[in-house]
Amino acid sequence: MTDPKRPPSLEELDARLRKARESQEQRSGPSRFAGTPQGPIGVAWRIGVELVAAMIVGVGGGWLIDRWLGTAPWGLIVMFFLGSAAGIMNVYRAISGLGLAPGYRRNDTEDPERPNGDGH
Repeated sequence: MTDPKRPPSLEELDARLRKARESQEQRSGPSRFAGTPQGPIGVAWRIGVELVAAMIVGVGGGWLIDRWLGTAPWGLIVMFFLGSAAGIMNVYRAISGLGLAPGYRRNDTEDPERPNGDGH
């Protein structure tokens, strides 16, 4: 039961994958998921979109609550401030890098004396 055609070894596959990734990076630049996910313009757009989206959701939700309950303009006012707070919080998370991966922080913000940054 000897097969005349043996499958390639893992080292050969690894070398082929590495070569394909390098040629892909040369054609299209580095992957946006490698290293820094966004440049300065991308961060600026994200900040703007975060603020506008939070405001739209807050004001829209307040308007709907006012129409449903007949409490105009109080629902709109309250939801405006909640949407503003949510937008500012999202901008803070975008700037500080807290939203990069769910449940994780950057290594430079962790306490070096704690093994995984949470005291365990």
